[in-house]
Amino acid sequence: DRDVTGVQTCALPICAAVGALRVPAGTLSLQVTISVGVTSMDPSMLNPEAMIKAADQAVYAAKQAGRNRSCIARPKNVAAPARAAVQV
Repeated sequence: DRDVTGVQTCALPICAAVGALRVPAGTLSLQVTISVGVTSMDPSMLNPEAMIKAADQAVYAAKQAGRNRSCIARPKNVAAPARAAVQV
């Protein structure tokens, strides 16, 4: 659990840095954001593809929670995913 929490801690400043960027597009200045899904291999995951699927589901959870966030995927028998918002 400390590993995924540590990765989420690293993801938050990355989300903030990307959100602070302005991308010039002609006469416009666009803002972009990222959503990050975090997980680690769990005994319930039978192969690496299961871990990738869990991280992918966490990305979608982060997007549904408001984008520009990170979300931790946890095994089904553990509490709901933790979400962290990034303010830019």
